Amino acid sequence: MAVIDDLAVVMEENKRGIQYGLYSTALFGLAIALRSVRPFKKFTTPQSLPSSFLKKHITLYGQVIEVEPNGLLKVNHFPIWPLPGQSSSLLPIQIDSIQTVGLSTAWLSTVVKGSKIKFQPIMVQDNALSCIVIREGKNIGTQLVSIGFASVKPIHTSLDNSKLYLRYYKELLAAEDKAEKKKLGMWNDKL
Repeated sequence: MAVIDDLAVVMEENKRGIQYGLYSTALFGLAIALRSVRPFKKFTTPQSLPSSFLKKHITLYGQVIEVEPNGLLKVNHFPIWPLPGQSSSLLPIQIDSIQTVGLSTAWLSTVVKGSKIKFQPIMVQDNALSCIVIREGKNIGTQLVSIGFASVKPIHTSLDNSKLYLRYYKELLAAEDKAEKKKLGMWNDKL
């Protein structure tokens, strides 16, 4: 009991120092958390995205502003806490593992342009961020493939240990199989 009493006396005498130490530790922890989450950062280039976001496939949000003829989406990324005066540059996003064909660009311009989306980065490719893109709860890549407006590219062998990517890729293959059986879009012999 004497040890506890001695400790209580020391704490009482050094109350200010202990408070300052606790406040400093809390501020340091907050700074580390803010640095890893990047709540104020608006991503405008694929290279500005931290590698940890790619590895963990962190879900990000934005709005599709433009659709390029090759199917590339130009997205206005929404940071968690936007700051006034942030850059108006757009983040180039490529829908992962699909090859757009035919009417895909028209479909994207009609259905997706102007929509708010969420996107999970998979990798940086050709100066664009390759992502799984979700609009209104529906996977855009799977939708394009299921109507025959896109085909599935070969699997990324570097990502064969990512459960998210493998699940997404299986969905794409199933959608392509259904579109081919129903002869939709590019699978239609009459086109």
